[in-house]
Amino acid sequence: MEVVQFLVESGADVNQADNEGWTPLHVAASCGYRDIAQYLLEHGADVAAVTSDGELPLEVAEDEGLEALLRAEVARRGVDVAAAKRAEEERMLRDTRRWLDAGEIRDARHPATGASALHVAAAKGYIEVMRWAGG
Repeated sequence: MEVVQFLVESGADVNQADNEGWTPLHVAASCGYRDIAQYLLEHGADVAAVTSDGELPLEVAEDEGLEALLRAEVARRGVDVAAAKRAEEERMLRDTRRWLDAGEIRDARHPATGASALHVAAAKGYIEVMRWAGG
């Protein structure tokens, strides 16, 4: 907890996701760290953040008390779980349509993995994005 407090007080982004979309709140939830999860929520953690596998922090919670805390926070914030899970796909679809409307595909590849947006769409099963991006 002390390290988390130090990082947040030093300006760390409480919603910084890793390469698989896991945020600090996902990690706290999956490890059963209720005090850290509560602290992160009090400091702006996004309870609607979705991992690359489409999981909210609530869905990776390993502790019933932590699950109850996250479920209550989802309700308090009025999070539409289905919409949160569709948000990335919808963003990708909007970007693809904009690229096509502009007549150019600006599909930059990830510097470390070489993956393009089309790779991500295929890996996640975003069929509509693949249809638009594929021509």
